[in-house]
Amino acid sequence: MIPIGNATVDGTFAPLHFPEYRTTVLRNPSNDLLMVPQRLGELSGPVFGAADLRGEDNDLTKVNGGEAIGQRIFVHGRITGEDGRPVPETLIEVWQANSAGR
Repeated sequence: MIPIGNATVDGTFAPLHFPEYRTTVLRNPSNDLLMVPQRLGELSGPVFGAADLRGEDNDLTKVNGGEAIGQRIFVHGRITGEDGRPVPETLIEVWQANSAGR
């Protein structure tokens, strides 16, 4: 069981239950969280190789030979394991929606 309250012991995240912020009182879990064991499909996942990706696959601003419509955002980060070390050879799948959310 994971105790309710702070998401982390070191205070990295705000408390889940913070009476001064009323929505946390109404939307905070009132019972302990349950740990659900991961199954093989969640642990292994699909495997992609370099042959599956093209050089232009990392640029979502180019659409059908032209520029995508809308505001550009830059997303950056890193994938780390539970030990905090970078996970090599990781593919991040990003889905882009249009103005209607499709």
